[in-house]
Amino acid sequence: MKPSISKKLLKRFLDGNCTTDERRAVLEWYNSFDAEKDALSTIYQENEIALREHIYQKVNHKIILSERTGKTANRKLLYIVLRGVAAMLIISLGITYFKIRPVFPSRSTPGPESVVIVSNKTNHIVARQLSDGSQVWLNPGAEIKFANRFRGTSRDVFMVGEAFFEVTKNSKMPFIVHSSNIITKVWGTSFRVRDSRAINFADVTVVTGKVSVKLNSSVVKHQQPKEFLLYPKDHVVFSKPKKTFIRDKPELVELKMWKRVDLSFNNTPLAQVVKTLNNRFSSKIELRTTDLEQYTINVNFTGLNLAEVITILCKTLNISYQLDGDKIIMEANKNN
Repeated sequence: MKPSISKKLLKRFLDGNCTTDERRAVLEWYNSFDAEKDALSTIYQENEIALREHIYQKVNHKIILSERTGKTANRKLLYIVLRGVAAMLIISLGITYFKIRPVFPSRSTPGPESVVIVSNKTNHIVARQLSDGSQVWLNPGAEIKFANRFRGTSRDVFMVGEAFFEVTKNSKMPFIVHSSNIITKVWGTSFRVRDSRAINFADVTVVTGKVSVKLNSSVVKHQQPKEFLLYPKDHVVFSKPKKTFIRDKPELVELKMWKRVDLSFNNTPLAQVVKTLNNRFSSKIELRTTDLEQYTINVNFTGLNLAEVITILCKTLNISYQLDGDKIIMEANKNN
């Protein structure tokens, strides 16, 4: 049985008036919604607590759930969502692994004693907060490596797979993502990078802000790689066989799930909620079990992306989801 928690304690937590023991009790209550361990359990505990606290410090959502199954069960949950960032980026690198070569300054590469490795071995998206406040959502199979505390002149992250970043702005310490072919530097922006060994190209698409893109030094040995500045609606493709860049118009449909929107549902069946989300985000959400269609929800989503909306729905309804290709499959937990 999951532990309960009082509304008064939640309010004190949200107002910042609870004690250390009360704060820990709230975080333990939040963690109880995870039925099994995932990739986050392998990360440093103090960073995990920092993430939970960050979640609770954000916008307040009151959610009322009515299950039309004879009896009416109402649950009210104050849920806070990851928000408030300066820069965003989405990285799609394929599920390939690479060796981190010593081609970057030693001050930027985390030492063995300070390296944090986050590997998503689940079948759903895993969220993680970095020490600078930046947020990362890892797709299944993705992995990132970074310093527990960013020091020096840059914030360097080494990754493989697909992940979405919302980067805290810091003009004195640029946020740099290293992949096997491309190095992407953030000034406060949202963009996607694809770089997989399974395809013969790598590309970058900018949605907002400005980024710089250049080849990894391991690709252009014995010469200084050319750096490209990209702006909103810019798209550049790197041909691996020809070693050349080409600019053209981007396709932004795949990035719609990361767009922040405002949505309101009033006693709306979950089936209709899913239909609305699919229309707004061009997503493919499906309900695996018909009993989920009987749930009715009152909720306001303010400035959220699809990943955050799905997280709220699953935590609140005590259901789960998994990614199946480009589909998001939602189903009731076995203990429901």
